[in-house]
Formats: sequence, structure tokens, C-alpha cells
Amino acid sequence: MDSYFRTKPADKKQAIIESLLREMPDKIPIIIERQNGIKNLPTLEKKKFLVNPQMTFGALRNVVIDRLDSKQSIILTINNIIPLQTITIGELYKKYADIDKFLYCAYRNENVFG
Repeated sequence: MDSYFRTKPADKKQAIIESLLREMPDKIPIIIERQNGIKNLPTLEKKKFLVNPQMTFGALRNVVIDRLDSKQSIILTINNIIPLQTITIGELYKKYADIDKFLYCAYRNENVFG
């Protein structure tokens, strides 16, 4: 996922992450964006999230679905992987956090036949 945020200069990202973690040091910083090449889904108004490490991935997916207000079936991925819905964000952060200290997620529509 080549997001707008990954293209920001490192010093700006560092300032943002330091500010976020100073405000809420017990939260996990996440960037959630529409997957590249997906045009038939709306974009989220807010891309940066601070979430409780105990939140499950399934709960985060539900937040994204609610914010998108889309009738389409949505898949949320991390590094093109669909994690178990029951795994916590804290566990995912330990495994997949970027060197800039953000956890990057992408959403796309799910192909449903029927």
C-alpha cells in the first residue's frame, strides 16, 4: 500500500507520531486507507486512528464499515494479509508495525458471488 502518509517526509511523520503518543501513550496509532486501485469505495474522512491495544481486529473492521457507510462487503488487511477477527490490535502492532511506529491497514471490497 503506497499511501499518502508513507510519502510524507520522515521528520513530519515523527512529529505527528510523537504528538499522538504524547496525548495518548496507551493507544496504538493506525493509518487506515483504501487499497490502491480500488475506486468503487469511498475514502475515509479520517485516516489516522488511536485505538486500544485490546480491541480486536474484527471490531476495528466494524468501525471502518460504519465510517464508510457502504453497503458493500469490506475486507480489511495488514500487509495484504487478512488477520483473524479475534486477534488484538496490540498483537498485530507487535508483529506488523512499520518503522515509523504506525500500523498500516488497507480496505477493499470483497468479491461476493450469488
